Amino acid sequence: MSFAQSCDAEPLLKPRSADHLASSYLSYPQVCDELLSEVRSRLVSNGAATKLDLGALVFWKHINNAPWMTALMKLPDTVVRAATARAFAAGLSDEERLSALAPLHGCGFGGGGAITSVLFAAWDPQSYGVYDKFAASARANVTSTACACDWSHLPTYWSHLRRIATELQDGGGSWTPRMVDMALFGIGNPRGADTDSWTRGE
Repeated sequence: MSFAQSCDAEPLLKPRSADHLASSYLSYPQVCDELLSEVRSRLVSNGAATKLDLGALVFWKHINNAPWMTALMKLPDTVVRAATARAFAAGLSDEERLSALAPLHGCGFGGGGAITSVLFAAWDPQSYGVYDKFAASARANVTSTACACDWSHLPTYWSHLRRIATELQDGGGSWTPRMVDMALFGIGNPRGADTDSWTRGE
């Protein structure tokens, strides 16, 4: 076991450091901590953390991994709630749902398919599946060579997952687009679906 090293600095701060720290704190965009505040409420209320809480905190901590994550975290939560509420409205096409997410960096037509597809698959797995490179790469193993569609286009990808699910249901069994993407992921991932290193592709 290692212990904290004893520090002989007295005082610890350099002259005028307090002013610098105070100024820096005041310029910190408080909107960036909305996620932390929400998770904190859940932790205090539940007396424990869920995987959802940990996932949210991992997302928050790794905010600098991609510029879109930084931009998204700087949006007020009200903007995120409004955009996703519009996207989840009844009776919309896939294209309309994606367009509703336009204010959210990294989502909708302007962003990558990964986070957008996760959002919709979590919301309605009966209609949507998760997009990633492993699932998309498995198509050659399971679909006709006559299909030359662009699976990187989310509405196209989702429509193909739905068609595959329907064809599988016609053959017996209960399939959803989410189940199809899970199966495709297992086929396309070089390490298989049952692995300790199953991180989804982009």
